[in-house]
Amino acid sequence: MHDASRTLGNEYWLVNVAAVIEHDGKFEVRHHTSIHVVGNAIAWIGDSERSSLTSDAKVRVIDAHDAYALPGFINTHVHSALLSNHGRGDDYAGAPIYQHRVAQGIMFSPDELAVLAGFGAVQAALMGSTTIVDNYEHEDASAGYLEHVGIRCYVSERVHDADLAVLAYSGRYEYQHAIREQTLSRQHNLEDRYAANGDDDLMRVMIGPHGPDTCSRELLAECSRLAKARQQLVAIHLSQGAHERDQVSSRDGMDSVELLDSCGLLGPWLLAGHCLSLPRSRIARLAQAKTHVIQMVGANLKSGCRLQSDEFAQAGANVCVATDNMMPDMLDCLRLYVLVNRLDSPHPDNYDASRALASATINPALAIGRSHDLGRLAKGYKADIVLIEPNPVVSVPASGELQHIVYNYRRDDIRDVIVNGEFVVKDHAPVNADLMQLRQEALRIFAVHDHD
Repeated sequence: MHDASRTLGNEYWLVNVAAVIEHDGKFEVRHHTSIHVVGNAIAWIGDSERSSLTSDAKVRVIDAHDAYALPGFINTHVHSALLSNHGRGDDYAGAPIYQHRVAQGIMFSPDELAVLAGFGAVQAALMGSTTIVDNYEHEDASAGYLEHVGIRCYVSERVHDADLAVLAYSGRYEYQHAIREQTLSRQHNLEDRYAANGDDDLMRVMIGPHGPDTCSRELLAECSRLAKARQQLVAIHLSQGAHERDQVSSRDGMDSVELLDSCGLLGPWLLAGHCLSLPRSRIARLAQAKTHVIQMVGANLKSGCRLQSDEFAQAGANVCVATDNMMPDMLDCLRLYVLVNRLDSPHPDNYDASRALASATINPALAIGRSHDLGRLAKGYKADIVLIEPNPVVSVPASGELQHIVYNYRRDDIRDVIVNGEFVVKDHAPVNADLMQLRQEALRIFAVHDHD
């Protein structure tokens, strides 16, 4: 388990930084910035000439060599263990849970899923995510691997009572009480493990009913009751596609938004992933309830679906971007967010680099109830920082640096990642995990299941 106390004696100055600072919802790059980290938080940030660099020889001074410093990305919908969807799975439209061509989580043992989740979390860290909202099968087994990587994790079990094997292979929905009890039991295991954790701890527990179709109405109501009793956030797939729409309509005589509303799930505690093909009335209801809309840009595009970002913005919804089951590349996600929304919007200039960056920092910090200490580089905020190495090939002209970061820099340009004041990626390599060993273990697991 991560020991929050180990950062309390941590102190250093990060100097020669080009800091990406937010002001009134807009971001700008400020050169010659220093950041003073004490413990797990930013104690001071500002012009290097105005800093009072300590003369205490015990306090480290780390030269960032003009690296861009960004607030860490908050990836609000991830399935770290779902590596089976990378590569071959990227060629298939639609969510992997509904198709047998992608290896399902139920095919793997808990120990195997733990290894895959660990590798997925390392990928996320290397690509700049300092916080992930992670939900998958046997999350109670995977949590230790996720924790070891050193990033913030909001974890939940994939709670459902539909038989996912039957669904993937035949398209039928069969609900079983035994499956409900198994997934809830694993959720309770997570809660017991991290019950005492607070904001200074990296591991936090949410509750994760998979979706309106894969959870019976009774199970959705139970998840709502549990979340309110324990004051937990809730992560769910909502309006993900035709399978869900048809099943909920047939089973419950309503649409998915109405179903969640009737079960008490809509509210500022809900992070609703996808939210595709919704009529304006349902978009308005989500915004009215202050439900957070998580747009999996790449996954949604792969399914041929519009993002409806203008409609959500007009309704006043908080919109975040996330990577879902695809490669956890948040820089790529930001580019796609801008470019695709410009195709769809009558006001394409409304989508720019600053708005994209907010959707991966400020907005998701609000979604997980951490707008007071995450999502910005500012005094008093947690020291969750991504350092991007200046790339002379893409940084010409020198103007428009923020735009270069969003549109032209790539995941390989991310040099260092700091979480809670600690380096979890240093010089492009994970600090707390053996990447190649995890890779070999993951390849061995897939070799066993390749023909499942």
